[in-house]
Amino acid sequence: MQRVVRDRVTATTTLQTRLDRLSPHLVRDRTDVLAKLAARLDAMSPLKVLSRGYAIVTRDGHAVRDASEVAPGDAIHVRVGEGAFEAEVVQTGSRDPGKIQ
Repeated sequence: MQRVVRDRVTATTTLQTRLDRLSPHLVRDRTDVLAKLAARLDAMSPLKVLSRGYAIVTRDGHAVRDASEVAPGDAIHVRVGEGAFEAEVVQTGSRDPGKIQ
C-alpha cells in the first residue's frame, strides 16, 4: 500500500513539474494568439474606419446605403470619427459625389 501511495506521489510530482514548465509557454502562446485576434478585430472596427474620414449615415435607425433611400427633406443622423450630428437631405442624385443632379 505504501508503494502505491509513493508511486502516486512521484507521478503527481512529475506531472506538477511538467505543468510548471509548460504553463508559461501555454500562456505566452495564448497571449500571442489573443493579441493577433485583437489586432484583426481592431482593423475591422467601424470606429477605426470612421477615424479615416468615413461616416455612417442612418435614417430612422437604419443605415443609408444608397442615395435612393433618402429624399429631400429627410432628417438623417451622421456619425463621424469624433462625434455625430443631425442633418437634412437637401438633394439626392448621382453616385458621383461631385456631380449631384
